[in-house]
Amino acid sequence: MDSSTSNLVKRFGTPLYVYRLPTARAAALALSRALPEQTQVLYSVRANPHPRLVAEFVRGGLGCEVASTAELKVALAAGLPPHRCLFTVGLTTVDDISLALMSGVHRFSVDSLAGLRALETAARLCTLEAEYLIRLNDLGPANSESDDLIPESVAEFGFSPDSLHTSPMVFRASSMLTPVGFRILSGGNVFDTGTLMRKFDRSLELAARILREARIRPYVIDVGGGFAAPFAKPGRRPVYAGMARHMCRSLDRHLPGWRAGQPVVAFASGRYLVAECGILLTRVVDTVGGYAALDADASALGGAAGQGRVTERSWTAGAGSGAMTHEFFLTGSPCTPSGTVRGPWPPRRPRVGDILEIPNVGAYGLGTHALATGAARPVEVVVDDGDEVVSVRPAEAVVGEIPRA
Repeated sequence: MDSSTSNLVKRFGTPLYVYRLPTARAAALALSRALPEQTQVLYSVRANPHPRLVAEFVRGGLGCEVASTAELKVALAAGLPPHRCLFTVGLTTVDDISLALMSGVHRFSVDSLAGLRALETAARLCTLEAEYLIRLNDLGPANSESDDLIPESVAEFGFSPDSLHTSPMVFRASSMLTPVGFRILSGGNVFDTGTLMRKFDRSLELAARILREARIRPYVIDVGGGFAAPFAKPGRRPVYAGMARHMCRSLDRHLPGWRAGQPVVAFASGRYLVAECGILLTRVVDTVGGYAALDADASALGGAAGQGRVTERSWTAGAGSGAMTHEFFLTGSPCTPSGTVRGPWPPRRPRVGDILEIPNVGAYGLGTHALATGAARPVEVVVDDGDEVVSVRPAEAVVGEIPRA
């Protein structure tokens, strides 16, 4: 743990999340360089809805993808123009969709017939027309090399590639709704450049084929994401060398009008943009058997950890003579299996009073859990160049009203 981080612990205590804006900016720049210039990038707000981070990306020209009214509130408050927002109609209600429409959002992503009906109902209630992207699930063989495959339960919420024949009504406009393109979901967190390029090639081929068969004039093709970053372990986000050139050739082949914005091609990213910028600092309060009990409770490292998707992770213990990297069991209060991160004990067990620095938790760490549950959370500090503290959020739930257009 360096001196600036140590000073933050002395000032704000633990558990403490620290987000570094220069790291987030560097990730956004790296992603823009990895993609063709004419394409757009949407920040997936669910990855980390901290207002200061969202505002940073909005100022940098990114759009936002949101999946709840809480995320929408954060994006609009950060200065996002409503027309640059994509609202995902998943487990949202007609009231949620109506709030989005009344706030000026007009483009939605639909992943089920029930979602399409809810969007239609909301549009009629608000007497506002809307556009929607049809979410297609690409579960092809290219995804077998992904670190984060689409679970079958999640895949059920999208339309399969043969939906043109099984659900033709999804592709037809109504008096209030117009389908304007596709949002293609496939495996995520792909570290290998070649694998990611093959994934996008397959998605573009799928989009072009269905466009021909459905005879839709597309305005937007959102080919999703898949851009990788480590979670809660040491490591760096990958550099996707040569991908922009490859994607230009693939887009020319499958969507020849894309350079003129016919259609607009968009990518979505969450973890790649914010994972590296965040660390969690937590203190060891007890060691019992094969566990190190922390002052961060079981909800503090939410998201992927809370879903049981984190195993055998490395942590940096900064205490005594210096920092060391170990692997061991971690748990907070309550000490239950669902709140445990597993791993073998290190040569030296953590000691009471050690400050553990858990890296790469800027994405799907605290923010997702806090927005989903409204639970209290650790202090969050955002620092800029020169370790200037530009934002401090105490342990409180996200609240507020959504402005209406």
